[in-house]
This record gives sequence, structure tokens and C-alpha cells, in this order.
Amino acid sequence: MDAAIREQQSPLPAEPERDPYYEELNRLFNLYRIANLNTRYYGIRAERFEWWNKSFLIVTATLSTLALAVILAADPKSANARIFAATCTGIAALVSGVTPFLGLTEKVRELRNLRFAYGQLFGQIEFAITEIKRVGILSGEQIGLARMVHEGFMRIETMDELEPDQKLIDREDAKVRQQFPPDYLWTHL
Repeated sequence: MDAAIREQQSPLPAEPERDPYYEELNRLFNLYRIANLNTRYYGIRAERFEWWNKSFLIVTATLSTLALAVILAADPKSANARIFAATCTGIAALVSGVTPFLGLTEKVRELRNLRFAYGQLFGQIEFAITEIKRVGILSGEQIGLARMVHEGFMRIETMDELEPDQKLIDREDAKVRQQFPPDYLWTHL
């Protein structure tokens, strides 16, 4: 009886009705934007590491060529030419020895693979959203499609960088939010 009296005195607001169709579309749209953000992020990160890798190769090639040119063009008895050529060769050898140690090629490959995986996921999410909206309900097939997308995201997410570049993420996130505003799900997909 006491509970009935409390219920009459301060009725709790009714829980709003949940709509699984809209909830699932919104979850997928959130993943859609995250997949696009990660595709952008890993593409930029890969380009940066690629630039460093190419820069080291260019430095090595330039110093080696310079050393060879000095040896060929200078007087064979010139001590300064030999010292300069030896210095260039030593620096080129050091740079070419350090480059593999830094693992830039492997890092580029890893980042390119993540970019590709998130790009594939982006397309799968777009297909899932379009398919769910086309059917208009969450049937067993659409639920399976959404589940497949969520599981794919969880698998790829485990390979993400442990210490991401937060400034780059924030910059690219602003671009993603501008390109895909909240109403995009209902107006463009």
C-alpha cells in the first residue's frame, strides 16, 4: 500500500519508447563518421612516414653522388677533397644504416593497411545504412548486416595506434563533422 501511495504522489515519467530502427541507423552513422575519420587519419599518417622515408633515401643518394662527384672532379692529391668525400660517404652510410632501424617502411605498410581497412569498412557501413533504409525495418537480414559491420569495426579497431596524434584527429574530426553533419543520415544516405 505504501508503494501505491508513493506512486500516486510522484509519478515517474513514462520511459520514452525506443525505436530500434532509428537507434541502429544512428549507431551505424556514428561508425560511418568514425570510419571516414580513421581513413583520413591513417592516410595522412602514412604520407608523413612515407615523406620521412623518401627524405632519408634522397639524403643518402645526394651525399653518395656528391662524394663520387668530388672524387672524380678533384685533384687526386687533394686532402680536402678526400676528407669531404669521406665525410659525405660516412654520413650517407650512417643515414642508410639508420633508416631500416627506424622501421619506416613497415610503419607505412601498417598505416596503409589500416587506411584500406577503414576505407572498406566505410563502404560496408554505407551499404548497410542504405539497405536498412531501403527496407524500412530491422529484419533479421538487416540485423545480421549491422552486426557484421559492428564486428568488423571491433576487429579493425584493435589494430589502431596506441598513441595517436590527437591534434591531427581533432583537425580531421572537424572536417568529417562538416562533411557529414547529423542530418546527413536522413538527407543524403
